[in-house]
Amino acid sequence: MIKIVLVASLFLLITWACDNTSDSSRVPTPEKEVLSSASTFIDIEATVQAKIAQELGVATETPLPPTITPIPTPIPSTATPVPTPIPPTITPIPTPIPSTATPVPEQLKMADIDESSSSNESKIIFTSDRDGNAEIYVMNADRSNQTRMTNNDVVDWAPSWSPDGSKIAFMSDRDEDFEIYVMNADGNNQTRMTNNDGTDAFTSWSPDGLKIAFSSERDGDYEIYIMNADGNNQTRITNNDGIDGNVSWSPDGSKITFESNRDGNFEIYVMNADGNRQTRVTNNDAADRHPSWSPDGSKIAFTSERDGNAEIYVMNADGSRPTRMTNNDTTDSNPSWSPD
Repeated sequence: MIKIVLVASLFLLITWACDNTSDSSRVPTPEKEVLSSASTFIDIEATVQAKIAQELGVATETPLPPTITPIPTPIPSTATPVPTPIPPTITPIPTPIPSTATPVPEQLKMADIDESSSSNESKIIFTSDRDGNAEIYVMNADRSNQTRMTNNDVVDWAPSWSPDGSKIAFMSDRDEDFEIYVMNADGNNQTRMTNNDGTDAFTSWSPDGLKIAFSSERDGDYEIYIMNADGNNQTRITNNDGIDGNVSWSPDGSKITFESNRDGNFEIYVMNADGNRQTRVTNNDAADRHPSWSPDGSKIAFTSERDGNAEIYVMNADGSRPTRMTNNDTTDSNPSWSPD
């Protein structure tokens, strides 16, 4: 009987001890919470590292059991915060707007500022871009009283006096393409003489002032035309695949000299005023351009590059005896005879 009581008592004592031990293990303590959290964090970190290694194809070793280091209480940082950089403001580059300017004719690419003298030798008419674009100006022969005769936002170019000095013919692109205009010597009454889709350019008055010769591309390439001084009766007098231009009348009005590249490069030609008997009077591998008859009709001055750069030459009207008149390293061009 005593043995049974002792055994029962011992069983109750062991049961009570186990229950107390189980309850105490379920009571959380701060230390246990920290260790549990740290273990979870390290497990997650190990999992992430393994995932990265797997993505990169790098073999990983079996991680060792983590060593738990107590987490220190963080000390507030005293470092100066680094400012977040501000991205630079980039100004967009504007898309260039294509120019709508009228293309300058081929003849203008070699031409200098044109000058011509009036019949009484008292005035000179010329082109200048001093005010921002090419305009027509007149000045006295002593360079005084320089006066602007045209005023617009486009190109007015290549003026030429009428034989009596009362009119000025010139080319302008004020109406979208280059056309021939005539104005009074004082700049008034500017009147359009030609009207077509091609370029009309480089006028020359007949000695009697009744006709104007000019170059036009209205029929596909530049050819020589003649019209009455009022713009009527416009007639084509050359017809070839090259460029014909820069015309000059002989003093008696019977012939016209001009430049043409119909034979491969620019040369000087002479023809009758009606377009017949077109004759080449220069022949070399360089450009010969800008012919001008002498007042007595016996000679022609012109520009040539035959000696390496543009210089002024004079030859007989039939093309014989060409003589170089200028000699320097720069460009000399567009000769014009004085009336005497």
